Amino acid sequence: MVTKEGGEPNQQPTKEVIIDGEVKAAVEAERLYYPQFLKAQEMVLSDRPTKPVDAAIFFGRSWFDAEKSGVYQLLVDFYRSGKAKYIVIYGSRGQRFGDTKPNAVAPSHGFARARLVKMEVADDSIINAPLIDSTKNNTLEQGKAFLRTAGEYNFKNLVVIDNPHQLLREMLGLIATIDKQEEFHPQIWTAAPTSTDWQKRVMGAQGEHLGPRSDHIDLENGRIRKYQDSGDLASFQRFFDYVNTRGR
Repeated sequence: MVTKEGGEPNQQPTKEVIIDGEVKAAVEAERLYYPQFLKAQEMVLSDRPTKPVDAAIFFGRSWFDAEKSGVYQLLVDFYRSGKAKYIVIYGSRGQRFGDTKPNAVAPSHGFARARLVKMEVADDSIINAPLIDSTKNNTLEQGKAFLRTAGEYNFKNLVVIDNPHQLLREMLGLIATIDKQEEFHPQIWTAAPTSTDWQKRVMGAQGEHLGPRSDHIDLENGRIRKYQDSGDLASFQRFFDYVNTRGR
């Protein structure tokens, strides 16, 4: 037996002790996850800016989910009321991740621009946020494009407008991207329509799922857990810290 000086046994943690510690840590993380998740959801759904912002961010809508009500109407309301001077729209052509075929999973940015103009938003108040790589069209890459474009226009205050079940993942992705930037750190709020048609059949998950919007809640929540584990999304604690220090 290996001993310390003085003849006492040199106690090394056994494999069983190490595994037991890992299990306890995992159980504790699981215990904390859902209370933090619910707290973050509550905060993101009641987080509208109290002052006008430079621009509203629009991640876009999928096919079967691009009606003029809901998200589009809220974008227009922010613009008309002067709460957002510009609307920054997604720069993709609706291609699936890894491909360039347009309109595969969602309407292109041209569709969004035309719809907003028809709803009386001035064309020069709508700004495209082009993707760095046109084959990488997903929420994370769109968020990077939004932040890059906001930096180019020196937009320091932004509001993300989307359906309630999608706002948290979008916000966590934006915060994670901001944390990796050396300079530009905008202040971002969120806003969702006051009414949502949960029974409407919509497409999501890169065009792989078509069903009632309520089905997409579980899909979105699952993505949050998955992409937090991969480091693409900020932790809930980082979200709380961001909101608590925002504007200071």
